[in-house]
Amino acid sequence: MGVLLFSTPARSTDGRQLLQAITDFPPGCKCDRTSESSPYQLVYDQEGSTPISGFNRHCFYIQKASCNASSVCCNASSGVYKVELDVVPACKQALKRVTVDGNPYSAWEFNAALGMLRVTRLNLTEISAPGTQICYFLKNDTACSTLAKLCALGTGACKYSLFNFQRDCCPVGVANPPPPPPSPPLPAIVPGSIRPVPPAPLDQPPSPPRSDFPDCVCERDPDGSRLYLKPNITITPAEKNLTSICFTVGMRDVCSKPELGCCEFTLYKLEFEADAACAPALAYSTVDGERRMRLFQFTPYPAIKVTGIGKDFSRAPETEVCLFMKPRCNTLQQLGAFHDGTITVGIANKPGSKPATCCPLFYAGQ
Repeated sequence: MGVLLFSTPARSTDGRQLLQAITDFPPGCKCDRTSESSPYQLVYDQEGSTPISGFNRHCFYIQKASCNASSVCCNASSGVYKVELDVVPACKQALKRVTVDGNPYSAWEFNAALGMLRVTRLNLTEISAPGTQICYFLKNDTACSTLAKLCALGTGACKYSLFNFQRDCCPVGVANPPPPPPSPPLPAIVPGSIRPVPPAPLDQPPSPPRSDFPDCVCERDPDGSRLYLKPNITITPAEKNLTSICFTVGMRDVCSKPELGCCEFTLYKLEFEADAACAPALAYSTVDGERRMRLFQFTPYPAIKVTGIGKDFSRAPETEVCLFMKPRCNTLQQLGAFHDGTITVGIANKPGSKPATCCPLFYAGQ
């Protein structure tokens, strides 16, 4: 499932010059392509675009944009139905997977005949569209592993179109990944002086995390968040021979690392680092007693996800998330990836959120 003009300065002069040269994208559509009419724009997600398990992952997210109020297409309530990219037909075999908000997504098509890649049936509303992340996974051993090779512009920028629900508005934009940061200048050396000696490393460096969970770019440090996972886990028998394992979100008075940008954020999901063998044992989950769909992710990493919580920071405390498990995995010893009586839990906002994508990690059961 990781998704109208790009957020960087490319929206103005450079982007419009590129657009003027190409007027037939998206192909075969009768819709308003005017970029200034779009209430949304597609933004390159630099933090989310990372190599992973044989793939180069390229991510974008949707955000609101100012638009020409006199245009009928300047209407955020018309939502986003699909996203199309202008691509090189020969790259079809390089694209193997698409995710939306980190979840595998099947409603996509690479149409080589039209040179177009579409992710459709998104059905994003004015509320759900901003921050939605779309990621494309390209095999890293092919000639099309970069955006410069995938996208038809050939510069690393991608021409795209965002369609509304009615599909009569399809504003076209150019998404430009930011340039790499410049190298820092070397310190000036005065003749006859001695180059400063770098500080010695700490005698006891902090312990590394026990895994890469979650395998995405986000702020994991629990000291950077006022939201935390309470230590009191409740495990009780439930109906039909199930066992409920319940976790509660709490709120701290202070945040010791405000520079991470995650002191206060909207609670979107909880992720649990679970043993993949326990997937058949997950019956369902609940949030504050309300039943949710069963969601066990296998790739790019095994995890139980409880998503769409959607509580702003002030309402997040005391949120209770329960996993209803069958007998084969109804203890933390069985369910957790390390089988040591604990399970790693990430409390997260929506991918692509600003000022930061947050996923502070906690070890339940310690």
